[in-house]
Amino acid sequence: MKCSALVAVAANGVIGKDGLLPWHFPDDLRRFRQLTEGNLVLMGRKTYQSLPLASRPLPNRITLLASRQGISGLPPEVLLWHDLESKLSQLLKQEEHRIKDDLPHETSSIQRKRKAVAKAPEKEKTLWIVGGSEIFKLTQPWWDSIELTRIPLRPAGDTYFDATLLKGFQLKCSQEGPDNLVFESYQRSTTRPTSG
Repeated sequence: MKCSALVAVAANGVIGKDGLLPWHFPDDLRRFRQLTEGNLVLMGRKTYQSLPLASRPLPNRITLLASRQGISGLPPEVLLWHDLESKLSQLLKQEEHRIKDDLPHETSSIQRKRKAVAKAPEKEKTLWIVGGSEIFKLTQPWWDSIELTRIPLRPAGDTYFDATLLKGFQLKCSQEGPDNLVFESYQRSTTRPTSG
């Protein structure tokens, strides 16, 4: 399974303010949806709680929620990970079938979600790391690639993307989009660590 980070970053490094994106660019949201649908998304508690209620969990994706604390009221199809490093190593060793052990039962909505994810034929599944900043830092050693949107703004913010996380990655493609957005694709230039 491939592991990729997906992030939108303002010109001043901001990725969030008060738990929300401090901008709205439909083309960036569309790109997020196109890349992540049919795959798995991993996010932290604050990122999950910043999603609109109608989008929790994200449709046609398996949501993995990393949090050291318990969270009440989660839909049954959201898998809560307390031990991020262990679960991530396990998943990326092609043992993704084990994630279902985190659930005491499978509801029909979970079965539908698994079927939706399985519908992406002929393509390797990707685990998309979508934030927030602490989750990006904790998971960077596992990334194979990064999809980064450059936002042409300098908004006030309280959450930043650490540019040093790009170390060890090479820019493979840069494409200008609408509204002066720039879509960049990076590939790891060093070997991803393996866990035993």
